[in-house]
Amino acid sequence: MAQALPAWWDGETAIRLSCVHRHVPERANGKPVSASAVYSWTVAGLHGVVLRRFRSGGQWCTTLQEIVRWQQRLTDT
Repeated sequence: MAQALPAWWDGETAIRLSCVHRHVPERANGKPVSASAVYSWTVAGLHGVVLRRFRSGGQWCTTLQEIVRWQQRLTDT
């Protein structure tokens, strides 16, 4: 029987998508990023760079480490 590969989020610090706005810079007008913007980043991406997500306990989540990687990919493009 083949052994399953570990999930990309194994060993990382999971957070709900509703909390991502606390870990990214505010918008230009000083307001926090909206929950709908964060969700959009996980579906369509921002400038073609998608923030990965996973489902856990009925909630969409990502990881703090993935936010850092995503921001780095945005910076590199």
